[in-house]
Amino acid sequence: AHVLALAAPNVRIVEFGAGSGHLGLLLAFLRPDAEVVLVEAKAYSAPVARERVRQVGLSNCRVFHGTLDDYAATEEAFDLATGLHACGLLTDAILGLAVRRRAAACVTPCCYGQVAALKEDHHRGEGTAPRAQPLSAALSEALAEEENGQAYA
Repeated sequence: AHVLALAAPNVRIVEFGAGSGHLGLLLAFLRPDAEVVLVEAKAYSAPVARERVRQVGLSNCRVFHGTLDDYAATEEAFDLATGLHACGLLTDAILGLAVRRRAAACVTPCCYGQVAALKEDHHRGEGTAPRAQPLSAALSEALAEEENGQAYA
């Protein structure tokens, strides 16, 4: 509902980490005036999303197979960036791209265990280096306390 509230008439919405398109298909259906782009890096998910777009017959929705960085390199304009269950680094990458493009953003993160670059870089955007993420000072402090064996409330 919040994404729809942010969407002006004739908006261009980009869903990053779209998977098979659950959110983007719904947005395209509910807002026929909008152009919706589903960005998905996984080779097995993008064709499923394309087929779902075709089956539903949405002329205002298309799939971009590639990463957030690949999409950003196209320099296509958009008004609203979104992501549902945007895993760890992807959440920060979506927000970063939206800020750079002066676009609105509505993101629901997940996989909080991957937010800090304590694990491998999953190539989900922004070329993160160890300890470069998360961007939140509060979460960085909490993770540092956990690493030092301190419990926090």
